Amino acid sequence: RRRHTRLQGDWSSDVCSSDLPVEDGHNLLTLCHWRLEKKRCGLSLRDGDWVLDIFAADNEPLIIAEVELKDWNHTPIIPSWCGQEITGMHQLSNASLARAPFRHWTEAQLLEVPTLRPSTK
Repeated sequence: RRRHTRLQGDWSSDVCSSDLPVEDGHNLLTLCHWRLEKKRCGLSLRDGDWVLDIFAADNEPLIIAEVELKDWNHTPIIPSWCGQEITGMHQLSNASLARAPFRHWTEAQLLEVPTLRPSTK
């Protein structure tokens, strides 16, 4: 069980995870209309555990980082390699990226996310 928390503001959500037999996973995938390809890497830093989602295929070159806080009230030190806080930006959620991959975004869509520039497409 993980808790996702916005660093500033009042957004948070709980995520429950459990193991799933491989066959059940394959069966569930046949029900999906959209798919997302990414590699998930973990980083253990002094201020908390970080997860890096390195997107592939139509969502390349996006890399999204999130920190898993040990204490709800703790404000972590943000590493210099982190960019803009994106918590709550629905267009960068996994579900949105599966339906509308980054590579197919229009210039107007890119401009909705301040740190993304049309040249990164």
